Amino acid sequence: MKNPKVTIGMPVFNDVDYIEKSIQSVLNQSFEDFELLISDDQSSDGSADICKKYQESDHRVKYVRQPENLGISKNMKYLLDQSNSQFFIWAADDDLWAPAFLETLVQALEDNPEYVCTFSTFTHIDEAGNIIERPLDFDFEGTSAKQRIKKLIIEPFDAFGYGLFRREPIKNVNFPVWGWPNKRVSWNNIYPTLFYYLAKGNYKHVYGEPLFFNRVKTKTNHSLARNSRFYHLFAYVIRKINLFTACFVNVIKGGQFKIALLLGPLLLKKWVIVPIYYEFKSVLATRRK
Repeated sequence: MKNPKVTIGMPVFNDVDYIEKSIQSVLNQSFEDFELLISDDQSSDGSADICKKYQESDHRVKYVRQPENLGISKNMKYLLDQSNSQFFIWAADDDLWAPAFLETLVQALEDNPEYVCTFSTFTHIDEAGNIIERPLDFDFEGTSAKQRIKKLIIEPFDAFGYGLFRREPIKNVNFPVWGWPNKRVSWNNIYPTLFYYLAKGNYKHVYGEPLFFNRVKTKTNHSLARNSRFYHLFAYVIRKINLFTACFVNVIKGGQFKIALLLGPLLLKKWVIVPIYYEFKSVLATRRK
């Protein structure tokens, strides 16, 4: 049996309120030559039962329950490692796809065989599925890796981490796992991978109606250990430094050592020095009240 053209990797952890609609939006794609790999990271809220139901009803769905909790970064990498298709895409267990999303992205990469990744116009939805923001476009296309990476530094947005990729060029990507005091959170863990992708090859953006709907939730599955303003500030500083390091290293891993050196100062200023300065100001202003 031949491999499907696309592997969709869905990391799952305790999203019982949204996961069924997310799976349905994947299975309702107009493009059908795919497999959906679901990796359940020890869910305890009923998400597993929903996943198993779809595995039994649709031959394209394969469900795995991890023997221990991996965390989102390792779970996303696990899914990529299990694939053997031409194209790969991650699907969050709470976001939604328009029916033409996958077909549009596959066509974009087939029309541009030298490109590594593609994404579309998207928007945000609330917990009820209502659109809460105008359509958004972040285009990181460029004739050189320097141009592409500079665009990401100046106008960062991580949505295209859920775009479509050629599997072979990105198969060695790694998602960072933050150490103490951020070991319980995955904030910003996608950004370093974006630097790797843009270092490896070009990006194609598809403009038009939103095809991807990113869900914004009031409650998340991760948090810092303490509810202290200064502890949060300390964790923020450490995370920004770790983020800079991971992004810088990923540009080098992507084969762009000179570009890492050239753009390193800009990355340090935009992603570490400036945000930490304003975070300090915010904390001090709050303390004076």
